[in-house]
Amino acid sequence: MDNLDLLYSALKNDLCYTHEREGYLDVSTTFFFDGDSMNFCLKEVAPKTLKLYTAPNVLDWLAYITYDLTAFTEQINTICARFGAEWDGESLSITFRRNELSLGEAYFKLIEVMGIVGSIRRYIYYPNMP
Repeated sequence: MDNLDLLYSALKNDLCYTHEREGYLDVSTTFFFDGDSMNFCLKEVAPKTLKLYTAPNVLDWLAYITYDLTAFTEQINTICARFGAEWDGESLSITFRRNELSLGEAYFKLIEVMGIVGSIRRYIYYPNMP
């Protein structure tokens, strides 16, 4: 049993639904943002190092909420830096070593970042921005 199998069995019951894919684990939340479940992908990028990142439907949701994500790149990067996350223009992610951060902590930290980034323009106002 490899690490993704262990994570699959740990996650499959309560917090989310998981589906094994080629090379990564697809994780869907059991709660919804604006009526849509949020999907995450989890893969092992190095021994004992995992990357949890948002699937494309999260980018669609963020684009819908903010209208122009490219205008807020600096703000998104600042928010990500505060939480130890990364933004590559298409997905939010957290890369972590298993012994430094638990999967649950990474999962909720990424959801927290999504919530804050998803509040840009709707609840967080930046003057002179679209």
